[in-house]
Amino acid sequence: MKVIGKTPDGYILDASEEDAFAIQGMYKFEKGRRLEVGDEIDIAGLFQRYHSISIALNDINKLSQTATLLTNAVDWVQQFMEGSEEE
Repeated sequence: MKVIGKTPDGYILDASEEDAFAIQGMYKFEKGRRLEVGDEIDIAGLFQRYHSISIALNDINKLSQTATLLTNAVDWVQQFMEGSEEE
């Protein structure tokens, strides 16, 4: 992708078809239709969604670790209780 001009509100970009589809999170073979002059790509929105997904994935990983620790603690308590019943 190459910046080829500037406007008062942003930039004019020259992007390959592959880059344009990649920006949208699509693969070239999934395109369905070609981009047309005047089409808009909400790049900021796409990155906000990516950021939200990234944060959610991090939270899920933390929850998974917590669940594993709790499972281990419950297993330990259960084994302890079973051991004390035998005495």
